[in-house]
Amino acid sequence: MHLSQSYKSISGDVLRWSLCLGLIIPVLAGCGSGDGKIPVSGLVKLGDAPLAGATVGFIGNNGGQVAHALTDAAGRFTVRATPGINKVIVNKAEDPSKLVGGGSPAASGEEESADMLAGVEVGTQSAKEKPNEWIVDQKYASPMTSGFEFDVKSGMAEVELVVTGP
Repeated sequence: MHLSQSYKSISGDVLRWSLCLGLIIPVLAGCGSGDGKIPVSGLVKLGDAPLAGATVGFIGNNGGQVAHALTDAAGRFTVRATPGINKVIVNKAEDPSKLVGGGSPAASGEEESADMLAGVEVGTQSAKEKPNEWIVDQKYASPMTSGFEFDVKSGMAEVELVVTGP
């Protein structure tokens, strides 16, 4: 009888701990995004001044993963980038509405998103329209020529991207 009571006591404890862990683990799992990406924050400057409204793109996995954001009024951005080596691009045009997706980071389709990051213009311009003028030198719009590359990992420091005009 004594053994039976001990067994009931132990199995009750196991049941209580199992229930407790069953409630805690999903809560802890919900703390992360589960996508394996890492938040990266930074500042974009045109010379010495913060650059608002610039598109920043982190390209990881040898071009397989693109994370992008627009800088805020203070030139700051945050993206969720793929861990490992990422090439980084920065782009800004005088009239973002002439870019694919209207210059919005929420452009539909991966192709439009990639075009927007690359600064591809769309539509036709009438003779009266002023051509789109770039605020940032277009060398920064390509991962091959931007010169920005970071090893994205947890706990990394904020990055600073200093660009020049055309």
